[in-house]
Amino acid sequence: MPEYEEFTEEEYTSRLDSKTFRRILKLLAPHKSWVFGFLLTIAIVSILDGYFTFLNKKIIDEAIIPRQLVDCQSKKCRMARILLLSRVILN
Repeated sequence: MPEYEEFTEEEYTSRLDSKTFRRILKLLAPHKSWVFGFLLTIAIVSILDGYFTFLNKKIIDEAIIPRQLVDCQSKKCRMARILLLSRVILN
């Protein structure tokens, strides 16, 4: 038997209300620049991920399905290189 009691959903009744949210904001106030940088980084990664998903779809639709993989100087292959490079950088 564990030394602590685990809460199930039914037993945990605490709520996030305006008082709790204000307290969290007060605690974050001294760290504004870090919070801003964190949120900005999340936004940038989300935008890039959406762009790369779109780019991946375009590569599949315009290059892989029609089997036009011979010309590596084409726009499609440049897009593929950018996609691969971005995945290496982000991972």
